[in-house]
Amino acid sequence: QLNPHFMFNALGSIQYFVNDNDKENANLYLTEFSSLLRNSLYNSEQEMVPLSKELQTMDRYIRLEQLRFKFQYRLHIDENIQTENISIPTLLIQPMIENAIKHGISSLRKKGILLIDVSRGNQNLIINIKDNGKGFDADQSSNGFGIKLVKERISVLNRQGYKIDLSILFDKGSEVRFEFKNWM
Repeated sequence: QLNPHFMFNALGSIQYFVNDNDKENANLYLTEFSSLLRNSLYNSEQEMVPLSKELQTMDRYIRLEQLRFKFQYRLHIDENIQTENISIPTLLIQPMIENAIKHGISSLRKKGILLIDVSRGNQNLIINIKDNGKGFDADQSSNGFGIKLVKERISVLNRQGYKIDLSILFDKGSEVRFEFKNWM
């Protein structure tokens, strides 16, 4: 299922450009958003999608948010990982990327940095999402809608036999770490 929180925030970004009378970026955002929505709807019908497709969808989302917030973004994928041959649960990492942007770096604008690192640790797939934002209160992090959905989804997937760990660290920004155990 497509994350309703994601839809709400994307529509808010379109509203921002409309209210700012930025017709060119509003049209660009709408066009890109429609492609992103189409990809997300397709992916949401799948329990698992190739990591390459998920990263492509997330890259499109991040680039759309860059139009609005002007932050820096880097994606690093370990050269030993063939993203088209590894599948992950669809739309699992998206809420954490969204949190990093909305709650971490959106106010920093050009000084904001979002880093996504995809690596391998033994037989585990590791995805780290880091930002240099203000972070947020660790005690309140479990109250967030996106975080709550991700934790519930991981719990369901783990009951189905998958082994996925999630850790969230707060220090000079935030770092979210997904570890997909024995995934490789």
